[in-house]
Amino acid sequence: MTKRRAIWISLVLLIFATVVWRTFGHSLGHFMGISQTPQSDVEKRNLINNMLSDYQKALGEIPSVEADQVNLISTKVTILDVRTEKEMDTSRIENSISVAEFEQQSEKYKNNEIIVYCTIGYRSGLAAIDLRRKGFNAFSLRGGILLWAHSGKQLWSQGKPVKVAHIYGAEWNLLPHDWKAIW
Repeated sequence: MTKRRAIWISLVLLIFATVVWRTFGHSLGHFMGISQTPQSDVEKRNLINNMLSDYQKALGEIPSVEADQVNLISTKVTILDVRTEKEMDTSRIENSISVAEFEQQSEKYKNNEIIVYCTIGYRSGLAAIDLRRKGFNAFSLRGGILLWAHSGKQLWSQGKPVKVAHIYGAEWNLLPHDWKAIW
C-alpha cells in the first residue's frame, strides 16, 4: 500500500469515527478506551497527546513544532490555518493565513518556515507532509489549537484576543476549563 493511500484511508477512518461519535455520543468513548469525558485540564491534555500518538502511528513521521516554539513576530514564519472558513471565523492564531491566501501566493512563502495548524493536528499533519513533498519547510503545530490553548497562547477574533475556539462537537471539547467551545 502506498503512503498516500494509507493517509487517505486514515483520513476516511477519522471522518467515520467522528460521524459515529456524533451519532452515538459517549458510547464510542468505550470503544476508543475513554470511559468518561475528561474533566480536568491535565486529563484533557493527556487525551490530546494520546490522540496525537495515534495520528503519528497512522501517518508516520509528522514534522511538528510545539506551541512555545512558534515565533509569531518573525517575517520568515508563515502560520497557515487549514481549518474550514466557519472554524476560522470563530477564532484563529494571530496573523495566520487561510489555505486560499497561501495558494494565491505560495511562491512568496517558499523560503519561510510554514507552521500549519488545525484543531488537534490531524489535518495540519497531512498538510505539512504534503507541503514538504512540494518543497516547503512545513511543520504541523503539535496538538493544534487545543494544545495552543493549553499552552496559554492566545487566539484572535475581529482584532481582539479571545478564549473561544470552534471544535467538532461537545465530545471534542478538550479546551482548557476557562475557554469556550463552539461547534
